[in-house]
Amino acid sequence: LAVFLKEHGAEYGIDANQIVYGGGGTGGQIAAQFVLTQTDKTYADELHIDQVLTNGEIKAVYLGTALLNPAKVTDSDVFFVDFMLYQMARSYFDAGSMEKSPRAQQANIIEHVTENFPATYITDGNYMSFASQARDFVRKLEKLGVEHEYLNFNSDESMGETIMQGYDVQNNEFADLNRGKMVEFLSKPLRKTFRLSEL
Repeated sequence: LAVFLKEHGAEYGIDANQIVYGGGGTGGQIAAQFVLTQTDKTYADELHIDQVLTNGEIKAVYLGTALLNPAKVTDSDVFFVDFMLYQMARSYFDAGSMEKSPRAQQANIIEHVTENFPATYITDGNYMSFASQARDFVRKLEKLGVEHEYLNFNSDESMGETIMQGYDVQNNEFADLNRGKMVEFLSKPLRKTFRLSEL
C-alpha cells in the first residue's frame, strides 16, 4: 500500500508525503511494526522487509488501544477475553507459549522502538484493553525523546465510566475528546489545520 500511494496517490488526490500510519488493537501493532521496519534498517533486515519509505515520508503514528507487546496479550485482566486472545495469538505466532515465543518477542514494539520513530499519538481505555502496555510504551518514547501525546482514562478523567478497548471508534463523549486531541496533535507534524468533519 505504501508503495502504491507513493506511485499513484496523486491520481486519487492523496499527498503521499502527508500520511499518518495507525490502527487499533492488533491493527495498531501491525501499523507500528511496519513503521519500525521503515525507520530502523537493522529491524527491517531482521524481518526481511524492504524499506520503501524514508523517515520523512512517515509524518506521524496513531495508536488506539493498541497491542504493543504480543507476548503479554493477556493484559486485559478479563479472564475470558485473555483466554480467547491467548489462544488466537498462539495460533497466529505458531507458539506453544507466547511468553517464550521468539516471534512474539520480535513483534514487541516497546522493546524495539528507537529514537527514529515518528511523532506518535497514543490512547487507551481503562477496561479490557492494553493500558499497561500503552504506559510502558509512553515511558520508552519519553526516554528516547520521541514526540508523543498520551490520552489515558484513569478513574478521574473517566468520571467512573468504563472505557473499553476500541472506545476511540465509537460515538460518545470520550471518543469525541480523543478525536479532538488527536487532530490537534497530528496538525503539528502534518503542518495543516484539520476540522473534524474532514476526517
